Amino acid sequence: MEGTLTEIRELAAYARLYLTPKEERYLLGQLNLMLDAMVKLRELDAPTTQSALRPFIGPDALRDDTVGLSLACEEVLESVLLPWGKK
Repeated sequence: MEGTLTEIRELAAYARLYLTPKEERYLLGQLNLMLDAMVKLRELDAPTTQSALRPFIGPDALRDDTVGLSLACEEVLESVLLPWGKK
């Protein structure tokens, strides 16, 4: 599967971007890399492939959700603002 410069120009128009010819060629190369990756993923035999996200799920792999204490709104905001010297 290959993308075209026409598709790049259409996508740029949707995003209201002006691209130079050099940028169009660069993005076409990037698009084609992504499309090649999608083709490889499509070839993957997913029903017989084990998930890498959770290779093992035992009885204690997942914990029950429990309600607990959380930070007050002021504490959260303070922790975010302090690194920039604001209070």
